[in-house]
Amino acid sequence: MKYYEIRRIVIDNATWTALTPPIDCTSVRITLGSDPSNLRIRTDSADAATEKIIAAGFELTVASNPGAASIPFQAGVTLFWMQALSGTGPAIVEFVR
Repeated sequence: MKYYEIRRIVIDNATWTALTPPIDCTSVRITLGSDPSNLRIRTDSADAATEKIIAAGFELTVASNPGAASIPFQAGVTLFWMQALSGTGPAIVEFVR
């Protein structure tokens, strides 16, 4: 059983890419590689009202109580969608059980 996993997920400015944990986890952290300059995330890829922009140099952490009785982010279940605002590049994602 893995407790920590790092993935480099290719994103671009034309496609919404699903963020799906490879392991059951309680925390997900996203940082950007050298490009793109900004990252858009949505909880519904078709609904702009669910969008948040993560500026270059910043990161997003989504976490629950690590002592929780259940695992909130299950492997294989889409948490949200990502898209580069401009350019292409990897989103570097850390998953922690």
